[in-house]
Amino acid sequence: EIDMKVVKAKSAGFCFGVDNAVNTALKVAEENPYRNIATLGELIHNANVVSDLRSKGIEPIQSLDEMQSGGILIIRSHGVGKSVYEDLQLNEIDYVDATCPYVKSIQNKVEKYYKKGYTIIIVGDKNHPEVIGVNGWCEDCAEIVNTREEAAKIISEKLLQPNMWQDKLYQISFIDKLVGWLRGPNGREKFRSVLYEVAQRAYRSAQNGGTQASIASHIRTYLKQ
Repeated sequence: EIDMKVVKAKSAGFCFGVDNAVNTALKVAEENPYRNIATLGELIHNANVVSDLRSKGIEPIQSLDEMQSGGILIIRSHGVGKSVYEDLQLNEIDYVDATCPYVKSIQNKVEKYYKKGYTIIIVGDKNHPEVIGVNGWCEDCAEIVNTREEAAKIISEKLLQPNMWQDKLYQISFIDKLVGWLRGPNGREKFRSVLYEVAQRAYRSAQNGGTQASIASHIRTYLKQ
């Protein structure tokens, strides 16, 4: 025998999303003892936990085609793409959504900005179920990068096209200059002086009946100087 002291870290255990998914699955199984309970993919990357869930009648499946009639599907914390929900409704499969709230928030943002015409870029492993699920909210059209080289390629090919992002690049250039200026001699005092002058100019322009657009234009001109 080995005399060993084991110290458990304060943050050891499941993350919030996985903990919620496991408890949800156990609750569903307990409340529905005569129905088949399945999870779309393994609920957690832990063989012991998956085995314990199996012993309680909760089986992982890899496809909706494996779903038994009358069963209940648990969507794991990683989440799934929009088309999976559509297939569940089409096939009238009962399901319980245990997607992590943080993941769900990302999915909603991806769908929102994709509909607005943005290019979606996901940083992560293209084969990870969470990344696959998030990509499913922009019709699997996201650019997925996992290395600096891939990121640099996407930036050069997709973002830095002619006549695109010129304003943003100008802003970056301006910010670089501003940071250098702030780090210089008496930078903070100079910045406070500039802010005070900007406020004074805005006030005077407003007093003279200037519109919001004209005031903003006037301030931009001053800041460029």
